[in-house]
Amino acid sequence: EAFLRWQRMSFAMRTRVPLGDVDWVGPQPPKMKGVSFDWPELHSHPDFKRLSKNFEYQCDKYVQHVSKRSFRKEKPRLFVWAEVLRPGDYDLPHVHTGALAAGLLAATSNGGSEELSDLEQQGIEKGHSSRRQLLTFKDPRGPVAPFGNHHYIGLEEGELAVFPSWLSHYFGPNPGNETNVYFHFLMWPRGGPMEMDWEDDPAGDYLYKKKTGVKRGNPLPAERTEL
Repeated sequence: EAFLRWQRMSFAMRTRVPLGDVDWVGPQPPKMKGVSFDWPELHSHPDFKRLSKNFEYQCDKYVQHVSKRSFRKEKPRLFVWAEVLRPGDYDLPHVHTGALAAGLLAATSNGGSEELSDLEQQGIEKGHSSRRQLLTFKDPRGPVAPFGNHHYIGLEEGELAVFPSWLSHYFGPNPGNETNVYFHFLMWPRGGPMEMDWEDDPAGDYLYKKKTGVKRGNPLPAERTEL
């Protein structure tokens, strides 16, 4: 959390964005004297600039998919931060209300890309630890049947996920012996989170549609009645 607060301050100073508008988390600690908030090794690197452009592109693709609208011409605001999860480290469930989209890229990860088996998912839901660090999404409809389910994603190095900013998510404990590094990102309208009302959320009225074919079975034989 301290590393994230430092990165929020660094972003606010570089972009001259009010600190309270960075991820809409409310009041932030004041700038500490003698503490540098510069990270030129990352922020000035050409690869980081290309990566940020790609994050913006992926977020815009997501927004277009769910709302048929593009924000790239409006020069949206993008905040990118790094998260380092050492063995045993984990996240608490959280959201990023006020953003058009949220996402992350696995720079180094032991998550793996293979789907969870039913046995592995059942074990996690019973409280058993996984052999890999998983990104977990919580059902926003609450723990009431038939809702209340969790969705788990294992990300291997280089994989990226984009999702609604209001969707509660977290990383479970890192069960490996190596450190996992993730780059998170948020895309806001140009004016930041204060410019976006809940009705402007691109996924707010998204309808999932799916067609399922059903095979017509053989007709039942006609019943015969004998007197």
